[in-house]
Amino acid sequence: NGKKILLHNNWEIGLGHTRLSIIDLSTNASQPMTDTRTLNTICYNGEVYNYSRLRSEIQEESEWKSNSDTEVILKGYNQWGIECLQKIRGMFAFSIWDNQRKTLILARDQFGIKPLYFYYKENQFIYSSEIRSLLSSELIPRRLSEQGLESYLEFGSVISPNTIIEDIYSVMPGEYLEIKLGDSLDIRKENFKDKKTSKEKEIILKTYSETSKDLFNILRDSVSSHLMSDVPLGVFLSGGIDSSSIVALMHETSKKPINTFSVVFEQKKYTENIFAKQIARKYRTNHSEILLSENEILKMTPEALDSMDQPTMDGVNTYVISKAVKKAGITVALSGLGADELFAGYSSFSRISKLKYLKYIPKISKKLLYKLAHLLFENSSNKRKAFEFLESNPNIYSLYKISRQLLNSNDRQGLLPSIKQSGTSYIIEGYANENDFDPVNLMSELEMHGYMTNTLLRDTDFMSMSNSLEVRVHFVDKEVYNFASQIPGKWKIKDRRLKSILIDSMSNLIPDEIKNRKKMGFTLPFDQWLRTSLRKNVDEVLIGGKEKQEKLGLSPEKISEIWRSYLSSSNDSFWSRPWALFVLIHWCDKNGVEYNC
Repeated sequence: NGKKILLHNNWEIGLGHTRLSIIDLSTNASQPMTDTRTLNTICYNGEVYNYSRLRSEIQEESEWKSNSDTEVILKGYNQWGIECLQKIRGMFAFSIWDNQRKTLILARDQFGIKPLYFYYKENQFIYSSEIRSLLSSELIPRRLSEQGLESYLEFGSVISPNTIIEDIYSVMPGEYLEIKLGDSLDIRKENFKDKKTSKEKEIILKTYSETSKDLFNILRDSVSSHLMSDVPLGVFLSGGIDSSSIVALMHETSKKPINTFSVVFEQKKYTENIFAKQIARKYRTNHSEILLSENEILKMTPEALDSMDQPTMDGVNTYVISKAVKKAGITVALSGLGADELFAGYSSFSRISKLKYLKYIPKISKKLLYKLAHLLFENSSNKRKAFEFLESNPNIYSLYKISRQLLNSNDRQGLLPSIKQSGTSYIIEGYANENDFDPVNLMSELEMHGYMTNTLLRDTDFMSMSNSLEVRVHFVDKEVYNFASQIPGKWKIKDRRLKSILIDSMSNLIPDEIKNRKKMGFTLPFDQWLRTSLRKNVDEVLIGGKEKQEKLGLSPEKISEIWRSYLSSSNDSFWSRPWALFVLIHWCDKNGVEYNC
């Protein structure tokens, strides 16, 4: 809704902002925003859900000029300094120029819902919420990062703090940077929230039933806080437990009509509209079904690829629904993202109980099983992962890594023959200390700080924002996290039911058919498309794009092998491997990125 640039300190520092107006639509809330008393300036992306309460706590000498949460952060910093970060409940990435201290502050929320990147070299510091905007400055070499490339091939997305570009790094969740101007830049990095042992309020454990009721109240409060908006708001309603619970909780907390949206595909296999309709009828929502044909989605795929700020094997589905919802007139949408990570909704959680039996298998037997698996199950990724896990040190960390693995170490080495693999174990093991959590909650931490932050939240942000849609995630909330992370893991998989305490907390608000049905997820039929509609495009890149592949340090022979192996296989879960390679090569080519430029 607006763009603006401000320069400070004799042009030594510049701040620019492009705004999507959500709270206070007037020009009084435009950014960059400068405080008239301190001359501190803020650029901010996000939402502060407790901004009204924080505003009432701020003893400000100068007048307020807006009703925005942006000004609350700015004046909150004036009063509390960096301690204001502890008080914010919401999603944010922001910079504040402290005019008196001649210091730039960068900060990012504790879950990394909003992105923030920086480049620092030769006394030059550049930052942005998008990597592509940093590249467009033409001040940064478009050189591929070895570490970023390795982690992308391992997981299908780049693991922070690395990015796909050398010398561009991510501000980590719960982190702030102080950059002090002088003859040379003095940069200090700190955690304002220690994500390993985050326990703001120790909860008193009650019975399962009482804890379930307490959880319901906390979720209801979180949904209520996420409803503030001066623009139209809706819900992504798939018909699953997570989105259905949002609608149920909205009905409990607000008298306003609820707008719900479901994307419906021609292929019945990928559609959940029966269950979405059931929830819409129960809560009398203003429900819209957006029917998309295969041709319509395929036409959107190039747009989705162009919206990627970094390559990712996922995200096209989020682009499709974001575009459809925005077209329907909605500017803010609530999503159930984060529930699977916090409340044990993935199959990786159900495998935890089997870990104790692996210690009885002799090491030599594990190696034989692993080698046999490669011979017998060459085209079955899940079986190969199972035997690869056997061959590893079987603990929660390796279970997470192998469950989320895109390409195994042999394939990665084959793709990158000239690069010595450094691995990502040290990053993943830094997500959480196994002594602080029971096994289920440890896996929850790994899923949250790994897959959720580096894939789901990142993809959701750039795919939705490219359509001028803000997506809010009430499960990924500091109060919800603080409570959920202290619930015993066994209560999250009670009676071998994934997400058991979340489902039980909804009591009779959600029909049994939805509570008991198998998790589906919002997926697109990529396996079918790669063998038909998209095959020619992918062929041109993976078979005919040898020069582009070599510019990235990739082996054309190995890429061809992976593509042909997929085409000869009947395994429909195998599509992500060639698709991820296609996206990587396409993205780097479009953005002029090479391994040695």
